[in-house]
Amino acid sequence: MTGTTGPVGQGYATLVPTNSYVLGPGQIGYQLSGAFYPIPTTQLGNVARVDQVYGNDSTAYIGGLPYATIPAAITAIIGSGAVATPQYSNTTIWVLPGTYNISPTGTNATITTSVGATLYPLLQLPATTALRGLNVQTCVIQCANPTQNTALFYIAANTRMEDLTLVLGSSGYAGSNNLVGMYFNSTSTVTSKVRTTVLSLCNAAMPYTSSNDLYGVQFDGIGGSYSTFSFNCYKGSTVNVYGNGSGNKRGIIVTNSNIATLRDTNVYVASPPTNSNFAGSYVGIEAADSNNVGSIQLRSTTVGTIQPTGAQTYTASDILQTNPTVITNPTYLASPGIQIGPGTDLVTKTAGGKGFSSYVYPTTIFYGAVGTLNTSGNPGTGTPAYLWPGTVTIHGSGGQFIQYPDITSPPAYYRIQQPAILAGMSVSLNTAPGTGHTTTLTVRRTPFGGSIADTVYTIVMSNSTTVATKYDASVNFAPGDFLHMRISYDANANATQDIAVQLDLF
Repeated sequence: MTGTTGPVGQGYATLVPTNSYVLGPGQIGYQLSGAFYPIPTTQLGNVARVDQVYGNDSTAYIGGLPYATIPAAITAIIGSGAVATPQYSNTTIWVLPGTYNISPTGTNATITTSVGATLYPLLQLPATTALRGLNVQTCVIQCANPTQNTALFYIAANTRMEDLTLVLGSSGYAGSNNLVGMYFNSTSTVTSKVRTTVLSLCNAAMPYTSSNDLYGVQFDGIGGSYSTFSFNCYKGSTVNVYGNGSGNKRGIIVTNSNIATLRDTNVYVASPPTNSNFAGSYVGIEAADSNNVGSIQLRSTTVGTIQPTGAQTYTASDILQTNPTVITNPTYLASPGIQIGPGTDLVTKTAGGKGFSSYVYPTTIFYGAVGTLNTSGNPGTGTPAYLWPGTVTIHGSGGQFIQYPDITSPPAYYRIQQPAILAGMSVSLNTAPGTGHTTTLTVRRTPFGGSIADTVYTIVMSNSTTVATKYDASVNFAPGDFLHMRISYDANANATQDIAVQLDLF
């Protein structure tokens, strides 16, 4: 005897042809021909699923059956609109586990950056759209062999991306095209966010005689203020750039008048040891806005590069503030450019010889010389005089005193114990040198096992000047290096009195 037919409705399965029957919410349909396997049709509202296993671009739709590719999901969201104004706003693209290979060619229009370069964006994340992977470990979006100047992602305003691994290029990629992992334009730098992603760029197989630019993340937008810190547009992520040959290799770069904020982020830029004879520039984070406004703030962030050794001719630094070149106030959040916030670690303690601003209280070396400088007599230009750390009274060589500033050899020094960056210098006098006279203070460096030499840190006090500062440069000091403070003045008639010198080391 046949029993009663079970209920069919929400939450139940039924064997029906999916092309002739509209399933209710939560139902599962089955194919009538071929293998009987389920086709998920759970309704998810404004969600475009992308599934490498079950996806089909020809049958997928937003809220229902999954897409096979990310470009198809993006195209569906844009609809009859545009990247900046998609037809389906506030939509999430949900990427299920898989490796999604992106074709290096397509129909997207090229973009021109603020520095005049032209890029072809493989994927354009529409405004008000979120792109989220199920897990950063298992959801990979990659283009291993770009064929032109390429940006893997163009980030529009009011978007969010998270839980994805992104790859542009590969260890076998030999092309010399310029590559950008993520390109932020317009107001996206302050309205869009990236979370828990791993981004890798690589052109390790490019001949070392060739040249290209590799930018992990390029912030090329507008908006924001260097005095605020609430955006956190890039957080909890890793940026790896493995470059070869000449050109600029950057983990993150700011090229327009915007503000980018990083938190809990790791940035690593390295050069494959294929050949030492190339002159590329390898930098973790650079501020390079020609408007002298663009800024980047780092908090709980680690930035590292590989320093050249021996015959290697490329240059490298953890950070590089190309613009602005002048820092009027090194206090945190007081000037544009690179701002080192709390918890930030520069692995090799290098800044490319440029200045930067820092929240971190610096290590300070203080030199004080109390009294009138001409009391000691002028040792002349051929006999360098040096200050000792701490405060010492100025006096001549007569009686029980040794002449100070010190003219003995070897010169007075401060030994550097850990890698450090000399990031600032300030000088004050109670009495200026006087009309027609100068007093010059110069930081000198003796590298471990090397010879003493001047650094760029020189301050000249002339005429009526009593206060001067310098924060627009940086000097790297390695463990075992000696730091010296040289002082020179033009004549015994020099009226300089009571000298105070402060050096700030990061």
